Amino acid sequence: MFQAVYASHAVYPMGHPSDADILRVARRQAAEFNLTGFLLRTEWAFAGAFEGDGAAVARVFDAALRDPRHRVVRAWGPYPILMRGFDGWAMG
Repeated sequence: MFQAVYASHAVYPMGHPSDADILRVARRQAAEFNLTGFLLRTEWAFAGAFEGDGAAVARVFDAALRDPRHRVVRAWGPYPILMRGFDGWAMG
């Protein structure tokens, strides 16, 4: 079990049409890869955490870090964890 966390400045303000796409993709990936975690959006920032199988966490985390809708990204992990901290959370 692994976890990865990031925080970033958003390129667009909250409410931009890309917000719905980011949430849709996060939820789809959570279901597809059995990931749990959260996605937080404020006026000019994002924060998120992903938990699950190491390969799945790394794949989704790397994609989030390369997403051009984020800038000045701070990232922690992936790192091993003993148990899920967001069990049952589906990225929403």
